[in-house]
Amino acid sequence: MKISAIFASALMAALPLVTAAQSLKCGNDFTQLGMSKLDVLQKCGQPLATDSFCKPADPARPPAQNAAAPCEKVEELLYNPGYGQFMTVLRFESGALKEVRYGDRAR
Repeated sequence: MKISAIFASALMAALPLVTAAQSLKCGNDFTQLGMSKLDVLQKCGQPLATDSFCKPADPARPPAQNAAAPCEKVEELLYNPGYGQFMTVLRFESGALKEVRYGDRAR
């Protein structure tokens, strides 16, 4: 019983770290999954670099004859949070923040 209480306490203490793992700290605030690109730009400012592309919206449903394949716009913003921190890519799908990836340490 004592081990379960210790494990539960450790798990509860680690929950804020899990939340922070899918975010980028901008000033005194954090981005959150589901935020719009405009909200992120307002909090974090302009990114170091951007990229956008179109990915198939529903590969299970083929397009009609002579019709363009539907696609979903994907945008990625690259942020340099500062010396010694990890370069961070924010990926937006359908206008909402879907993924946060970390790269090499910034120099």
